[in-house]
Amino acid sequence: MNDYAIELLEQIRDLLTRGGRSVAGGLLSSPSLPLPLPVRVVADVSQNLVDEVSIANQPLSVVTQEPEVKFASISCTGINQTTIVNAVPNKRIRVLSVVLVVSSQGTVRWRSGLAGSWLSGEMPFAERGGYSLAHPYGLFQTGVGEALVLSHSVDVGGHISYVEV
Repeated sequence: MNDYAIELLEQIRDLLTRGGRSVAGGLLSSPSLPLPLPVRVVADVSQNLVDEVSIANQPLSVVTQEPEVKFASISCTGINQTTIVNAVPNKRIRVLSVVLVVSSQGTVRWRSGLAGSWLSGEMPFAERGGYSLAHPYGLFQTGVGEALVLSHSVDVGGHISYVEV
């Protein structure tokens, strides 16, 4: 279970245990429920998909599905814009990690689509320079329905991990 899901479950528990009759903008459906409500939150990290919240001893399941982590290689030549990940309708491409190495002195720059907005500034590299970056919540992401593109002035190699969100 990711930190976002845990935080969401904690907020639900906090709302339900305050003791008021209004919960998350609505009224409780049963006036016979004791207030504050006894709430139990169970986070099973081994399953990573189903988390249990019990409200007044009645189970309520919250299902969280984390996006599948995918991988793509980077193999670009010359001065060009190269699509690293094709566009996915109604989805953004969120890059989680990047390993990138250039063959000679030059620049690279990430872009959302071939004519979309720039996702990074222009990064100059010395011959055989590069970088390796990772963040569990993502480094950058494309616009909705746009491809992930690498603009480069030299040969570039490497790989990325990403999710579609």
